Amino acid sequence: MKCTLLIPFALATFLVSCNSSSSKSASNHQYKYVATDKSYTAEFPAKPTEHPRSTQTQLGKINYVMVSYQDNINHRIYSTFNMKFPVNPNHFDVEQGLKNGLEAATKISNSTITSENKITYKSYPGREVTIHFKGSITGKARLFIDPKGPTLYQAFAIAKDGNVNSPEIENFLNSLNIK
Repeated sequence: MKCTLLIPFALATFLVSCNSSSSKSASNHQYKYVATDKSYTAEFPAKPTEHPRSTQTQLGKINYVMVSYQDNINHRIYSTFNMKFPVNPNHFDVEQGLKNGLEAATKISNSTITSENKITYKSYPGREVTIHFKGSITGKARLFIDPKGPTLYQAFAIAKDGNVNSPEIENFLNSLNIK
């Protein structure tokens, strides 16, 4: 029997109310963030803040670093994280993990998936999703799982005005580079 995991995309809820001290307006400059484990890079509008986190799952405790930048001028939040699942890769069903994780995330965050597309990055299966929260708040995320870890990589942005197709958000999502 393959194991599945509830992917904590719902952590976006934390970011909607996050008030980071490094929050400034977005500029034309980009800050290239390198993950603490050097497994990925992403370009943020400015220097992001690292938030060490842990979550209890049916597979055990998972530690990870949530990285976020809050743009107070444009009312957007940009975030990335990766986490390695404490399970034998041979017993992890990637597609079921993605499906179950998204379902759980929308339930926990009281949100609705308005668009979901299967995508691939460097042969890693993934999803691009648009999620609607309360009011006009909308998020867009790209999630990939490296089945060899298995490790989840995620980049997402939240826009208070609902415009998750802006060039800035697209550039951010496109900048995720898994090593």
